[in-house]
Amino acid sequence: MLVLWIAVAAAGGSLAAVLTTHFIDLPMPIAAMIALVAGVAIFMLLRPLADRWFILQVANCWPYIREFARGEATGYDRPIDILAARIVAAASANEADELVVIGHSSGGAVGAAVVARALEFDPDLFRHHPRLVLMTLGSLLPALTLHPAADRLRGAVRRLAMERSLVWVDCQSRKDWLNFWGVDPLEASGVELGQRRCSLRIWQVRFRDMLSPDSIRRMQWNLLRMHYQFIMANEARSPYDFFMLVCGPASVTDWASAGRDILATML
Repeated sequence: MLVLWIAVAAAGGSLAAVLTTHFIDLPMPIAAMIALVAGVAIFMLLRPLADRWFILQVANCWPYIREFARGEATGYDRPIDILAARIVAAASANEADELVVIGHSSGGAVGAAVVARALEFDPDLFRHHPRLVLMTLGSLLPALTLHPAADRLRGAVRRLAMERSLVWVDCQSRKDWLNFWGVDPLEASGVELGQRRCSLRIWQVRFRDMLSPDSIRRMQWNLLRMHYQFIMANEARSPYDFFMLVCGPASVTDWASAGRDILATML
């Protein structure tokens, strides 16, 4: 999309140069100047559309995510260590009923790496009293673990998969074009442990239950907006509600397994 944005601007500038030389017979230097001005103008006029589609955000993000997937040293390493240490400290303090690590989009891969790192700090992490839950929302984890050089990340996923005490909730939606709907993130990462693997629950989230028909029609072609719905407020009561998940009275584990029943008790 970034290349297309530049190509459209360049094509518009070239067309302006052709038209001016053909119909006005201007000298080539002046035509080139007109082409440059027209191209820049078209590029700037398309900027709001590019911002709406998060083109620059994605283009700036992906190179660093790619380095992280390949196991190279990145700016992610230090924050992952800090958060992993905080998780270990919170589990050891035993002051909570449930610890939840949430990762949305590419954060699904980072969240998995954080929990795996916490396990390196404390191999008995899942034997502490607070239940630890890894929740991945619209996760891009398979996009990273499918990279041929992603041995380090696949190793972290395998380490988590071997922890049967870990509750992993992977939320997916058919309306989200950017997640891996209908895909088991462990199998997609090449982890085959059969019944010995962690407690993974794939939660198929229906955005139609959360939003009005008008909102669905308005947003369905805004790919990033639909992708972010996992962490945004609902317009209707629904079994999936991000703010009830993180702030509500029921545990994430119970909510993921019986969200509709829990919702009925709150009416």
